[in-house]
Amino acid sequence: MRKQKNKKIHVPVLLGHVLKRVKKKNKSSVFFVDCTLGDGGHSVKLLKEFPGTQVLSLDWDIHSIDFIANFYKDLEFNLFEFNVGNGKLTGLNQIAENRNWNIVKSNFVFIDKIVQLLSKSGIVPERPDFILLDLGISSRQLAEKERGFSFMGEGVADMRMDATLKNVKASDLLNVLSRRQLRNLFVKTVGMNKTTALRLAEKIEDARLKRKFGNENDIKRLKHIAYEIMPIRSGATGRLHPATLLFLALRIAVNTELQNLLDVLPIAYSLLDTGGELLVIGYHSSEFDIIERFVEEKNLNAELIKPSNTEITINPRARSAKLFVIKKHAS
Repeated sequence: MRKQKNKKIHVPVLLGHVLKRVKKKNKSSVFFVDCTLGDGGHSVKLLKEFPGTQVLSLDWDIHSIDFIANFYKDLEFNLFEFNVGNGKLTGLNQIAENRNWNIVKSNFVFIDKIVQLLSKSGIVPERPDFILLDLGISSRQLAEKERGFSFMGEGVADMRMDATLKNVKASDLLNVLSRRQLRNLFVKTVGMNKTTALRLAEKIEDARLKRKFGNENDIKRLKHIAYEIMPIRSGATGRLHPATLLFLALRIAVNTELQNLLDVLPIAYSLLDTGGELLVIGYHSSEFDIIERFVEEKNLNAELIKPSNTEITINPRARSAKLFVIKKHAS
């Protein structure tokens, strides 16, 4: 396992509401799938609050799994990796059947295949009672400056959640997308103002003509470009700064986050046990639109929960979050 540089623990949003859903189930043994392990905030709390809970945690970021292994040394878990090529699970440590925490390195779109493989081996039940999709990024990931997720960092614009995959980096998109494609990416992905998006695309195009992206000063260059369009004003509040939206749009595009959400919602809902709940925590309008459209098209009922003012004060990252609770009824 890699040695973790950053020990800062991410504070999960709406955790109390998630725990209330499990408590309300009033079941001695709950099967809970946490599709975004992150720093373990939801998974670890569930294991400690409800000892009989069977937790399956997924994450395609190996840095998150390394963090868990190094930080929670008192908690035992089985560790697997899902191989997309052959559709099989590889055990990465000694498997113990009596462990109630199983972690799988995988994109959550393969949740149904993973549960099927583990249930056939008798490691987890066939049908989850809860499936949680927390669509945010952790504080630790943002703080890992070399990965390029935040404009507060330095280095190459990478932004891949799974750096072992040979998929495109943010720097690749910045180099190859046309002005129009970049503008459309910013508008459609994060709802950026069209005029701002065009100006940003033009600046990026001008910058890459002078020097291609894919260098150690990518982050500084992008931040400078965004600040040229909308300088930071003292005491300014309200709309997100273009730098925030720029980095968010690139991260979403690199990791196909919106397509992953489109793909996983029907899969996760179908996988649930009758009476089970799909819990989805979104953070921006593009995610909300996909979730709401899924609920509407499937003629489902969804309870919407927002963080309290107290939680937002304690954890400012919660301010844009919404929890959608989608219950599976008998068909």
